[in-house]
Amino acid sequence: MAGALFGGILLGLFGRKTCLLTCVPLFVLGQLVVCGATAPAMLYTGRLVLGIATGCSSVTVPVYLSEVAHPAVRGILGSCMQLMVVTGIFSAFLLGGWLNWRWLAIASAVPPTLQFMMLLFAAPESPRWLLAAGREMEALRALQYLRGMNASVELEVRALQRALTGERSMSVMEVMRGGLMRPLSLGVIVMVLQQATGVNAILFYAQNIFEKAKVTPPTLGPLLVAAVQVLATGLAVSLADRAGRKTLLVLSGLTMAISLVIFGGYFHLQPAGHPANATSGLAAPPGTASDLGHGSFTWLALCCMMTYIVGFSLGWGPLPWVIMVELAPNAARGVVGAVGTLSNWLMAFLITKEFADLMHALGEDGVFWLFAGACVAGLIFAAVVLPETKGQSLEQIQARMGSKKPQ
Repeated sequence: MAGALFGGILLGLFGRKTCLLTCVPLFVLGQLVVCGATAPAMLYTGRLVLGIATGCSSVTVPVYLSEVAHPAVRGILGSCMQLMVVTGIFSAFLLGGWLNWRWLAIASAVPPTLQFMMLLFAAPESPRWLLAAGREMEALRALQYLRGMNASVELEVRALQRALTGERSMSVMEVMRGGLMRPLSLGVIVMVLQQATGVNAILFYAQNIFEKAKVTPPTLGPLLVAAVQVLATGLAVSLADRAGRKTLLVLSGLTMAISLVIFGGYFHLQPAGHPANATSGLAAPPGTASDLGHGSFTWLALCCMMTYIVGFSLGWGPLPWVIMVELAPNAARGVVGAVGTLSNWLMAFLITKEFADLMHALGEDGVFWLFAGACVAGLIFAAVVLPETKGQSLEQIQARMGSKKPQ
């Protein structure tokens, strides 16, 4: 969360590319500290550094991708962030089967090192940030590089100049006072709803479900979950600019809600005092009449979990990161990104921390039905409140949102 605030400040002052380049040494340093740890304090320090780097990059990457992408492919490029996240998780699970944790930390330092080289030599700074900073010729060269050397970019540059005239980076208070509460509110709500769908709770239960379904070896279950996330997110990437953000979010929310209602029903059908209705596990005692844990109904929990993960990955996984920065004007993009990311992780922390207490208070069935209700709320929010941004330039979106320039 601290990294998100740091990134929101840094990307406005020094540029999107510079902010990303700053994250890379932090990633590498954090992994090296973890690798060389000889005491718990060193592990905590390494994880702290990695957390700051992750927070900073999580704010900056969506902003950078939204600003360099052509409107026709902005949804695809923006969703690629989530695709790379789940691909990284899948790779970590895969490598973790062969490497110990120290070598895994070393291996995890390789991607950010390659990223640094690509950013340094192959990626331009955001043309919008360059124009806002008064560096017109650099912005023209950057846009020409992004659109292709044979493309005519003069009209696009002039349109960006008109849109950015008089703009400057805004503080949180200026955003709140400057007629920008609508994009800020929508960005925060969509990020909070992403976590309110219960994704961390489902992943928390995943290993338990795989154990009761007798999936072997034990490492295969998490690997399957990560593989499903990669495939479903890849499908979402291909559909983001064809189906549209609203359609995918509605479909995603509906899929998750149905799977969670059935998942809750799985627990509700367990007999009172049954281990599947307690935090200790999902399986029924052998020989009982309703042996849903070891019996034929374990497949139901497994199918619900996989269906939920597919639904989440199709919409509510990748698209909130895209929408959050699309709705904000250039001057407030850093603030909206930082506040939205902070809200997202704060919600994730609260759900993870309170999940056990919620299970004790509501029971497993009640918890998953509660998450299903959040999915329905997200579905309604996407269908009724959230504007469609597919195929529109950031300036067109800003005009529709009625965002005012900072004076």
